[in-house]
Amino acid sequence: MNSANDNLPTVEAVLLFKGAQVVEQMLYSEFEGILDHVSNFPGYADERVKGCYVRVNPNLTIAGVIFFYLDFDDFGYADRSWCLPLRRLMGQAGMGPDLGAGPVHLVCRTRCPQVELREEFWDPSIQPGMNHFQILKSAIQQNKLNINDQLAVSQASLSGCIDIPVVVNEDEDAKNRRDKLAEVIKNQRFRIEALTNECDDKVNELTRARRHDQIQFNEKKRLFAQKFEQLKVKYLKQDEQMTNAVALIARLLGVDDPEVIKEHLEDLRAVGNLADLSTGEGNTEQMELIQTKAENYLLTQQLVQLKRACSVMNQKLRVYEEANMPKVTPITTPPKKVS
Repeated sequence: MNSANDNLPTVEAVLLFKGAQVVEQMLYSEFEGILDHVSNFPGYADERVKGCYVRVNPNLTIAGVIFFYLDFDDFGYADRSWCLPLRRLMGQAGMGPDLGAGPVHLVCRTRCPQVELREEFWDPSIQPGMNHFQILKSAIQQNKLNINDQLAVSQASLSGCIDIPVVVNEDEDAKNRRDKLAEVIKNQRFRIEALTNECDDKVNELTRARRHDQIQFNEKKRLFAQKFEQLKVKYLKQDEQMTNAVALIARLLGVDDPEVIKEHLEDLRAVGNLADLSTGEGNTEQMELIQTKAENYLLTQQLVQLKRACSVMNQKLRVYEEANMPKVTPITTPPKKVS
């Protein structure tokens, strides 16, 4: 089925999107100047921008549209390697929705006539409040490009559309019904394809986010395991040092059971550097000093124990004396008589 737009003169224009808004409108000749670095867009520096190439009829209806990506460098200049054959692709375009003058010629990622270029295009959204077709239609109807004034210098014809076979000798009503049915079917197919592709994009985005989170989780897990191993080695080394230090102190003091030293290990930290003792470091004077301090500590502990034992014995002795002391009857004096 040929579009009703095919025989009308059209103007070529390029519009750039940012979110749900058209932020730039220009004629195709101006767009070519951007591709040749005659001008730049600093606001688009280091961005991939959504753009669309449109062919506009004199009555401000859209005859064809191509939704493409355009990359800008750090200074806002268009990528010099960008070379999409927009005019040739428009000639190969399939049919899209009716935007006021019959089905438009449409090229997007879902409807790309050249599969190898598919990633250079994007699918317009048809969700309420974010319908790119309606946004595009509204922008064109504002006529900021003065379409009628440009028809004298910019005209093109749309071609290459595939005709739907028409039954010979079919009456006009049947032909119109067939055409409308074919248009409805194409619009529904496009809607299904666009929604499917949009869902695929969301799934891919969630998959990438999950993969990113999994990488971060694995990295944190690795760092935690590494830290745990470091602490484990550190504490094992400290435990070995303490054991060696206790054994050395026990040997210096002539104590047979090192467990006696371990009971007072916290207090023995004050007698010297146990790490040095465990590794055998330190000179003779230091070793003798540590031994003297350790002996003094143990003697102090023994003295404390003796004091406690003496105190216990004194208590027992007082109890014994109180129990065996004879009872003495107190002497009382009779009261004096008062004359």
